[in-house]
Parts: sequence; structure tokens; C-alpha cells
Amino acid sequence: MSSSMVNAALIGIQDHGTYLTDTNSGLDWLDVTASLNMSYNDVSNQLSTGGIFEGWRYAAAAEFGGMASSALGVNTGITSTLQSYIVSEQNTALRELIALLGDTYYQYSQSRFGGSYCQAYPSDCPNGDLQFTYGLLSDPDPRPGRSSYISGGLISDDDRHLSSLDEIITHGGMPANYAVGEFVGSYLVRSTVTVPEPSALALLGIGLLALGFARKRKA
Repeated sequence: MSSSMVNAALIGIQDHGTYLTDTNSGLDWLDVTASLNMSYNDVSNQLSTGGIFEGWRYAAAAEFGGMASSALGVNTGITSTLQSYIVSEQNTALRELIALLGDTYYQYSQSRFGGSYCQAYPSDCPNGDLQFTYGLLSDPDPRPGRSSYISGGLISDDDRHLSSLDEIITHGGMPANYAVGEFVGSYLVRSTVTVPEPSALALLGIGLLALGFARKRKA
């Protein structure tokens, strides 16, 4: 485990509302809350043409670690499952990243308690609240006897106690065939597609026409 003392806004991340872009990898990341309480198999069945997640795919643990590294401006070292990275309690970028990906725990606690867990049970949270984004990844659980399980990724900002840790984790043990909880979604990515501006297309067309005309006159 390693730690970071970064205390800056997100570095390599662009927000687009329902998804964000990791400018270092060129990957778009769909809000994790869009797939809350859906199993890995349920989501996978919606990735094909006509599905609600058409054009997206499951992110790998290495991509998850890379996205977190881009956001924090440090190398988290996460390249597979069963890895973790401890983040400084003063890291505001972590909270921003959770907000952009979707605070899956708040979505759950809001439906369960009408607000955050700490608003409902303030005595359990003497120093602050708990925020996290929790989602499924494409990597299978590498441990023996767990071939039917896949990995999960957690980005957690836990301020409830002075001893609480803020961390980024990948782990196994997530069943593929059923939803693992109302506060768990999926990390879905797609390659960023750059579409030329209409003006650029028009200029290109005019240029090709002019070139063709010039060649015709020369002939």
C-alpha cells in the first residue's frame, strides 16, 4: 500500500454530466449509478446492439487503476484485482471523483434512510460522512475455486472517524449471476469518439472539389 498527499482538483478528467473522460487513456466512463443493483450478467446482456448500455463495455481493473491515477495525478499502482491504494484524508480530488462517477452509497442510503447514513445515524459518524463509488469490473477473481466470481472496484472517502481510511481497492468475490447490493453498479467504458465539426467537413469537401476541378482543367 502507498499513500498520497495530493490536494488538488481532478487533473486528467473531463466531466460530461452522465459520463466522464479520462484524457490520458481516451476512455469515457459511464456514471456507475446508471447500473445500480444490476448483476454482471444483467449488464453484460445490455451491452450489445439495442441494449441500454450499447456502445459500452466492462472496464478492467488496470483501466480502473489508470483512471484513478489520472484523476489524482499520482500512480496508484493498481493494475489487477486484489490491490489497494491509500489516499490522504486531505485529498479533495477523491471526493470530486466520487461525485462525478456517482456516489453509489448515497443512492442506497437515500432510498433507505431518506438521506445519508450519517444523517440518519449521527452518533456513528462523529467526524464526518461516508461517500463511495462501488462497481463491478471485468476481471475474474484469480483465487483458486472462485472462477464464477468477478472483481469489484471501490473508491471510498470515509470521514466518520479519525482512524477511517480513504482508499481505492480492487477485490474479488463478486458473484456474476446476481446483483450484489443496491449500492453496487458497474464500471463501463468506451473509447472516446472524436467527430469532426460540420465546418471542418465542409472545408474538406470544398477542398476536394477544388482539387478535382483543377485536375480536370489540367487534363
